[in-house]
Amino acid sequence: MLLWFRDQSLAVLTVCLVLLVGATPLSMVHAAEREPQVAPAASAAPPPGQEDPPVPPKVEESVIVTAARGTTDRETSPVSVTVVTRADIEKRAVVAVDQALATVEGAATWRQRGIADTEASVGMRGFSGRPSGQNRILVVVDGQPLNNSYTGSVNWNAIPIGEVDRVEVVRGPFSSLYGGNAMGGVINIITRPVDRRSFDLLGRYGTYDTRNYSGRFSDRFFGRLGVSVAYEGLVSDGYRNQEATQTATVSTATGGTLVTGIVPTLTRAGAATNIIGLRGNGLWDRTSLRARLEYAFSSRTFASLQHIGQRSRLENGAYESFARDGANQAIDAGPVVFRDGDVFRRIVLAPTAFLGTTIRSATELTQGQVTHAVNARHLLRFQAGYVNAPPRANGNDAASAGATLAGGPGTVTQQLSRGIFGNAQWSGTVGRAHQLTAGVDLRTDQSETTTLPTTNYLGDGVLSARTTYAAARARTVAVYVQDAITVSERFSVTAGVRGDAWHTYDGRSQKSAPEPTLPFDDRRASAFTGKVAAAFRLADRTNLRASLGTAFRTPSIFELYRDTRNSTGTLLLGNPDLDPEFATSWEVGVRQGSAKVSADVTYYENRIRDLVFRSTDTVFDPTGGTSRFLNAGQSRARGVEVGVDVRPASWLALRPIYTLTDSIITKNDNAPGSVGKQYPFLSRHIAGGTASIFTSRWTATVTARLQSAMFATDTNTDTTKGVPGSYEAVGEADAFVAFRPVRGVSVELACDNVFNGDAYLFYRNPGRTFTAGVRIRR
Repeated sequence: MLLWFRDQSLAVLTVCLVLLVGATPLSMVHAAEREPQVAPAASAAPPPGQEDPPVPPKVEESVIVTAARGTTDRETSPVSVTVVTRADIEKRAVVAVDQALATVEGAATWRQRGIADTEASVGMRGFSGRPSGQNRILVVVDGQPLNNSYTGSVNWNAIPIGEVDRVEVVRGPFSSLYGGNAMGGVINIITRPVDRRSFDLLGRYGTYDTRNYSGRFSDRFFGRLGVSVAYEGLVSDGYRNQEATQTATVSTATGGTLVTGIVPTLTRAGAATNIIGLRGNGLWDRTSLRARLEYAFSSRTFASLQHIGQRSRLENGAYESFARDGANQAIDAGPVVFRDGDVFRRIVLAPTAFLGTTIRSATELTQGQVTHAVNARHLLRFQAGYVNAPPRANGNDAASAGATLAGGPGTVTQQLSRGIFGNAQWSGTVGRAHQLTAGVDLRTDQSETTTLPTTNYLGDGVLSARTTYAAARARTVAVYVQDAITVSERFSVTAGVRGDAWHTYDGRSQKSAPEPTLPFDDRRASAFTGKVAAAFRLADRTNLRASLGTAFRTPSIFELYRDTRNSTGTLLLGNPDLDPEFATSWEVGVRQGSAKVSADVTYYENRIRDLVFRSTDTVFDPTGGTSRFLNAGQSRARGVEVGVDVRPASWLALRPIYTLTDSIITKNDNAPGSVGKQYPFLSRHIAGGTASIFTSRWTATVTARLQSAMFATDTNTDTTKGVPGSYEAVGEADAFVAFRPVRGVSVELACDNVFNGDAYLFYRNPGRTFTAGVRIRR
C-alpha cells in the first residue's frame, strides 16, 4: 500500500514540476473551484516591470462560489446554502466528509456501519441518498464531479478529511449550471490551498483498536510556487455489525442435531426468521494521499494541479455461530433442530451463511486549472480533471456454496469507473447591473462491471470465465449562461439557462455465463434547463428569496445495462430504453439576522416525471421473478429546512437545525401499491444541532441528531423496526473536548453515541465509542 502511494506521488509531482517550472500554459488542466472564482485583485494592468507580487487567491468566509459558479455574498444569495468550515470540522472527531454534513439543515445523512462505510448516504430535497444509487445529488471536489460513472454514487472516503478547507452545501436544482445529477443540489468540497509554510500532525486511538493518523506539510517558494503533501490513514478492528439470519421449517426432534442458542426474530416485513449467529468484525483499512502544486505566473494568472489517491478495504473477521449442541460446542454446518415454544424447527447451516463480503474501494483524482484576470472586470478559467476507480481495487469478493472461513469458492466482482471532465468559463461585469457567467462543459464516462468465479474468495484464487458483465461509455457536451442582475440596492435577479447533449454508446450486457454478451444501440438525448432566482433585502438584516427551476438526470450505466441475478434467484434487469428524468422545483426562504441570533428558513416543492424506478415486470415475467428499471413513476416532494445560529456570548455558539421531508410516489403504473407511499430511504423528520464553548485553551462541542424511521421498500411494507435489516429511528449525541496546553498543540478526547443508543440502519450501529488524540500544528 505504501509503495503504491509512493509511486503515485512521485509520478504526479514529477509531472507537476515539469509543467509549472517550464511555465507551460495549463489551459486544459482541471480546476479547483476555489481559484477560478476569486481572481487576484487588480484595477488595471500595472506598467511593465512594476507588476504586483503574486498573491494566492483567498475565499472569504462570507463568500460562496458554488451557487453561481462565481463569487457571491452568502447572506444575500438568492439560493439556500450552508457552509461547513474547517474550524467546524475540527470541533468534531469526524473522519469523512459526509459526517461533517450531519448537522446541515436539509441534508439527510446516515451511515450503516460507522466509520467503515464505503459509500455513506447523503440526500437532499426529497431525493434519497441511498448508497447504491446516490445519483440525484451532484458532489464536486474543487468543481470536479466526484459521482462515479457506473451508478452515480459517491465515495465519501475519497477526500482526506484533513485536506478539506470548507464544504458548500447548495440545496435545490442546479442543472442550469451543472447539468445532470444536480436535481437535489450541489455539494462542493473545497480543499485546502497552499497559503504559507506549515505542518500538521494528528494521531488518534480509540474503541475497537481504531487508529487514525495524518500528516501534512506545505510551503511557498520564490514567492510564486506553492507545494503541499498530505497523508492520512484509518485502521480499525471494527465490531460485529450484522447478525446472520435464516428461516426455519417445522420439524421433529430427530430432524438434525438438537441445538440451543438460536434466537427467533422477525424480518423488517414481519415474517418469521431466526438469528443463527454473528458475522465477523468489520476490519477496516483506509489510506489517502494528496499532493498539490500552485504557481502564480503573475498577479493575474494563477495555476494549480493536484492529485488525490485513496484505497480502502472492508472485510470480516471470524464469525460466531449461536447454535450449540449438547456438549456446548458451536455448530456452523449441517441440519440442526431447535425448540421454538412447543414446536421443533429445522435449519440447514452452512459457513456461507456467516461469511461476509470483502469490499474494495479506490479513487484516483487528478485535476488542474488556470485562471487569468483579463482586467478588473473579466476573468477566464480553464479546468480539466480525471477521476478513476481501477477495477482490481474497486469491487467485492463474496463466498459461494462450499466456502469456509479458511477459503473456498466464491465470486469476484470488478468495477471500472472512469470520468474525464473539462470546463472553459468566462465571467465578467457588463455595465453596472449585470454579472455574466458563460461556459462550456465536457464530460466523458466509461464503466465496466464484471463478475467472475474464483477458486478462493479470499483473493488468491484462480479466476474462471466471467458470469455477468455490463459496460458502456457516455459523453455529455453542454453550454450554459447566467446573468446576475442588480435591479436596485435591495433587489437582484439571477437567471440562467443550459443546454446538454447526451450520448451513450458501446453498451453491452451479459446476464449469465451460458448467455452471450449482447450489444445495444446508441442512445442520444438533449435537455434544456433553466432557473430564475430573486433576492430582496427587506431590511438591513432581513433578506427574502425565491426561485423556480428545472432539472434533469440521464439514466446511469448501471440502470441502462446491468443485468444479474441476486441470491434469491430474482432476475434484475437494466433497461437500455430508459429516458431521462425531469424535475420542476420552486422554493421561498428568508434569512433574518442580528448580532446574537440569525435564522434561515426555507420551504420548497419539487415534482419529478419519468422517475426511474425498479419495478416488478409482470408483462415480461408473469411469475413475478423479474425486476426491471422503468420510467415507471412520478413523485412529489416538499419540505421545510430551518437553521439557526445563536451567539449569546463570545464564548458560546449554538446551532439548532430541523428538516421536514414529505416525499411520496404520485404515479407508478407498474407498482400501484407504491402510490401515496413515502419515498424509500428518507427520514420524514430530522432534528439536531451543535453547542460549542470556546476559551483560550479549551474547546468543547456537543452534537445531537435525531432522525425518524425510514422505509426500504416503495410500498412501505417494512413496518417492523428494531430487527436486523430494518431502518429505525436513530438518536445520537456526540461530545468533543480539546485542550491546548501550549501554542500549536491540542489534546483531544471524543465520545460518539454518548448514551450508547442501540439502533439498526440495516446494520447495527457501533454503540458508544471513545477516541483520544494529539494534534500538532506549526
